[in-house]
Amino acid sequence: MIFEFLSIAAQNPALHAEPPLLKEIRRYLEDNLDRKIRLPQLAAKFGLSSVQLLALFRKHLNLTPNRYLIQRRMARAAVLLGNSELRINEIAFAVGYTDPLYFSGEFRRCHKVSPRQYRSALNNVSV
Repeated sequence: MIFEFLSIAAQNPALHAEPPLLKEIRRYLEDNLDRKIRLPQLAAKFGLSSVQLLALFRKHLNLTPNRYLIQRRMARAAVLLGNSELRINEIAFAVGYTDPLYFSGEFRRCHKVSPRQYRSALNNVSV
């Protein structure tokens, strides 16, 4: 009987719904991709300890807040590369990187190509 309940509970997405606090934190991060965000300050802003914030992200997103932020920044950078005429260093600044070379390395780790190659591939597809 307990096994049946746990099995049904595991299949019910409503029981694993994202807490409102996590939605609020994710919205804050999305709105501030261009800013330097440190874990202790982020946690304090939302009335959590760093350990609580880490646990919240790991439980619901299976990511650390830092890894989540990097993924969101790289996704935003990909959009900007495809939909703007901004230079790569301007995109780096727009998504929170002060060093365009570091940004390019992060982008390559995430997308397996450099920002320039990514943009070039998009331009070749849309022509």
